[in-house]
Amino acid sequence: MATTEKAIKSKEFRELLLADVILGPTTSNQFTKTYDVVIIGGGPSGAYLGYCLARQGYQPVILDHSHPREKPCGGILSARALQKFPILETAPSIEIPEKKYRMISPENKSITLGKEIANRTKAISRRNLDRFILDSAIKWGCKFVPEKVISLSQHNGLWKIKTPHRELRAGIVVGADGVKSIVRKYVTGAFERKDLAVALGYFATGYSDKATVKKFLRNRNGHLWVSNRGNHCCVGISDSVITASNLKSELDEFLKKESLQLKTFSRWSALRPQASSNELFNKSCSGKNWLLIGDAAGHVNPLTGEGILYALWSAEIASFAIKTGELRLYESSWKDEYGKELSKAAEKRKLFFNSNNIENAFQFAYKSGTFSEILYEVIEGEEEILKAGVKTLLKSPKILFEMMLN
Repeated sequence: MATTEKAIKSKEFRELLLADVILGPTTSNQFTKTYDVVIIGGGPSGAYLGYCLARQGYQPVILDHSHPREKPCGGILSARALQKFPILETAPSIEIPEKKYRMISPENKSITLGKEIANRTKAISRRNLDRFILDSAIKWGCKFVPEKVISLSQHNGLWKIKTPHRELRAGIVVGADGVKSIVRKYVTGAFERKDLAVALGYFATGYSDKATVKKFLRNRNGHLWVSNRGNHCCVGISDSVITASNLKSELDEFLKKESLQLKTFSRWSALRPQASSNELFNKSCSGKNWLLIGDAAGHVNPLTGEGILYALWSAEIASFAIKTGELRLYESSWKDEYGKELSKAAEKRKLFFNSNNIENAFQFAYKSGTFSEILYEVIEGEEEILKAGVKTLLKSPKILFEMMLN
């Protein structure tokens, strides 16, 4: 069943999806039957959990009024995500000829990597990716309710979930509803400001250069990017919420210096998790009858900003925990599989975003193709920062030889 945004919002589509879910008129405050699992949030984490559970024989229900939607992210699937989740290989991509990748230091030292590097990743539209995963879940039997959750409560061991049109009951509720998660607010409390990042930017046309650009910024815990999306580009800048003043001015100044004559057709801003320390990853993401996954759990790499990898990874682990009937298994599993990685990344944040360290790294990368590839792997999350250090030592003879030649 192919879905479109227009269809998702239509009454006919809603009734089709809910034909065997809604028992009678959909008046407010009416209960349907109790469901084993209700997932709040239909982005990559929630939709992929629905897909995994449906393939296991469950009939989960996803509630989300906004997906699929375009999202102001870089629009790139990392090589690591593509390797771990084969389903992403079949997701619709954007064909970009002459792909290049350009890294820029805080002092504007620029390094361009060729097609062999850029081809490791896959350019996407987040709207199309969201639709693809959600469609996959629906085809396997997951139910989708395109309505906003307005309240959440517990009664006699069951969850009561209310939308403007109905109430559902659930044995297990999963929060996959992003950084402003209503589930997270109920079970553990909202994110603290110190653990949030803000991003803002433009969707625009007129980007003649085919390169994906990532520029590091002085005295900021974030970066600036230009991502080619075929017929348009996404331009953005990010930083921690507590140090995010003058972001727009810095972005506009970069566009002016680069002489990018872009025609903006949309502006955007968004919040995402960015752990200020490993304290965030020590907080519980599961309880007796609830789970948090993806952005709602804070599972975003605090160095690279990558979230899709961990969105799907957390969903996969959550589906296994639900299948076993022991939700606490989710907690130990995600911490073992990628939690230590995220914690170490949080610990190294000051080192990673230190402008002097970045500038020194670019000095090496400018003269050594081997080191520039290692730097790329760190920036794009293909290699953990500590493992990258080990790789640099192992390849130091080659790196030094290349530097001598230049």
